[in-house]
Amino acid sequence: MERIKSFLSLKAKTRCPGSNRLINPSLEKGDFTSPPLTRNKKRLAVLVGCNYHNTQYELHRCINDVVQMREVLLSQFGFEPEDVELLTDAPGSPIVPTGKNIMAALGRMVGRAGQGDVLFFHFSGHGTRIPSPRQGRPFWQDEAIGRLISILSLVVI
Repeated sequence: MERIKSFLSLKAKTRCPGSNRLINPSLEKGDFTSPPLTRNKKRLAVLVGCNYHNTQYELHRCINDVVQMREVLLSQFGFEPEDVELLTDAPGSPIVPTGKNIMAALGRMVGRAGQGDVLFFHFSGHGTRIPSPRQGRPFWQDEAIGRLISILSLVVI
């Protein structure tokens, strides 16, 4: 938790995705410096955007969300283009975001990671609820995407 807090407290200028609001308007572009724990370490990301085209559940900004997030990661946080994997359900997309493909992309990211590397997962789309084995969960359910993040966290830590 302390590593996350120190990373988030860095003085970086960036715009929130989909907004003109600056996270830290006092700094100029390019003033971002890596925290000591991540200097010279890989930064790996899997970004998933699902608009559910031509379904009753269609969304309209999810693919745009992940494209903008990719730009933020590249321009403000030191990610390299080859280290950011994008899965969308856009027509003609090379890798569609099925559960199997998302888990495979997360597996590739974790497989490439070493100690101290930064791993980032972003999902934009509908989630779902599944039965929860844990007491105290609302309606005895968990969010399915939350489980993916938990699995990833357990593997990396």
